[in-house]
Amino acid sequence: MAGILPGYLKVPTPEQATLRDHLDASTPAPLVPDTVNYWGNYPKFLVSQLKAWFGDHATAANEFGYQYLGKQDGDATWLSIWDQVRQGEVEGFVALGFNPLLAGPDVPRLLESMSRLKWKVVIDPFMLDSAEFWRAPGMNPAEVQTEVMYMPTTHWIERDGSFTNSGRWAQWKEKAIDPPDGVRSDTYILSELFWRVKELYQQDGDDAVYNEPIQNLTWDYLNPREPTLVELAKEINGYDRATGQLLSSFGQLQADGGTSSGNWIYTGSYTEAGNVMANRGTDDPTGLGMHHDWAFSWPLNRRVLYNRASADAEGRPWDQGRAGIAWNGQRWIGDVPDYGATTPPDGAGAFIMTEEGVARLFSNHLADGPFSEHYEPVESPTTNPLHDSVAVNPVINWYDGVRETLAAEGDDFPYACTIYRVVEHEHFVTRNVPLLVEAMPDFFVEVPEGLAAEKGIENGGRARVWSKRGEVEGIAIVTKRIKPLMVNGQTVWTIGIPVHWGFVGITQGSMANLLTPYVGDANTRCPEFKAFLVNVERVEPRTT
Repeated sequence: MAGILPGYLKVPTPEQATLRDHLDASTPAPLVPDTVNYWGNYPKFLVSQLKAWFGDHATAANEFGYQYLGKQDGDATWLSIWDQVRQGEVEGFVALGFNPLLAGPDVPRLLESMSRLKWKVVIDPFMLDSAEFWRAPGMNPAEVQTEVMYMPTTHWIERDGSFTNSGRWAQWKEKAIDPPDGVRSDTYILSELFWRVKELYQQDGDDAVYNEPIQNLTWDYLNPREPTLVELAKEINGYDRATGQLLSSFGQLQADGGTSSGNWIYTGSYTEAGNVMANRGTDDPTGLGMHHDWAFSWPLNRRVLYNRASADAEGRPWDQGRAGIAWNGQRWIGDVPDYGATTPPDGAGAFIMTEEGVARLFSNHLADGPFSEHYEPVESPTTNPLHDSVAVNPVINWYDGVRETLAAEGDDFPYACTIYRVVEHEHFVTRNVPLLVEAMPDFFVEVPEGLAAEKGIENGGRARVWSKRGEVEGIAIVTKRIKPLMVNGQTVWTIGIPVHWGFVGITQGSMANLLTPYVGDANTRCPEFKAFLVNVERVEPRTT
């Protein structure tokens, strides 16, 4: 994620010239007496992270290596990176386990940007569309001078490691099969990249630019050319540097350099007792699906964040039939409590991470805040009834040339469109798995039943959908599940398109993001994939 270090720590900025400047700007002060304000421990989290990265070279005398960190000046989100490529400000790009061509909006613009790179590296188990972007439909390879290097790496089923899901569960897995001969892990590739850069710096000696961070980066692994994932998991968990013992809680982290942790929210995931992420207990006394003995949930195996809010001032659950946490007179039972297990109900508030110690109805950290407002997507089939004169978010970051790619009033794009995934495919990788391709073989366009009748589109026939940026064509799925909406007194139809297809793989099909606009959310720059304008028509059967 752009703008943060692991554990939601903040990236230093140029005006934060010293570690103290950064800590003062990043550590919130309590606004109410006796507020827990757990982010007040920010210095412990950051210094422990710097110790994990730079080890003995991170000392109080050199601000624990703070000056080794880059200072981010400006926006480094996904859309902005590719806009910088388009402007000629970025020469090279490394894609690791990621297919940027199909994962981003406005594929024609992305193809233009990628063609301006001098070099591009793709590290992945499969040859992706991004590795062969110069072969995309409509591209002339003779006009693309980008040097593309493809490095095959192991798939996740070919190595141990962990997954963290959206419920914050880090689950350890074991290798299922061996990788093909000659295929190396991504940890090997990244480690080898580090060593080769370091060796080049060693040749130039102390005169090399930015020499110290490269030379002083800690790389203490049994095989320094290829760390194991167990070693990395322990490093992320963190150590007491005096004893060498693995930590069991982020509460043990210190700001004096006595502890290390690659990511404080995972402290407790790999302790002296073993790999908590590998736990496979199935008991669930709560009956709520918490399963505390299955894997590890950050932070500290807590299954519900701010769980103290589910009980009243005396610690009695608001819902007695589904008690996630409760005070039994001596300790909290149920989920791992937000604070100490024996802290009495009146000992702290429910919202321990906020300076106020209470829930927030608004945030002063939003570009378009503090209060929520409704804006229409940049392409909308209707007006904004709340603000006719301010239809879309006024603080969107507009990239050069994007407005000209949007549908304007009078353009013939009357229908809303959204893109989504299908359950049979794990995004783009599973286009290479024969059984999954058999289960979901073809790119399709999902058209509501009523709209299909208007357009003469038959189920199983073909349909073409186009926006101002591009067009797709696929099998028509006439559906009852997408209902018409009545908006401002008008019927609005929505068309659905899956995102998994491209021009590489066992199965091939149109790229859904040929249609989407190059626009991001005003706060996160997350692309506006879910709502834009298109038109649709029946494609006549081909004759032979």
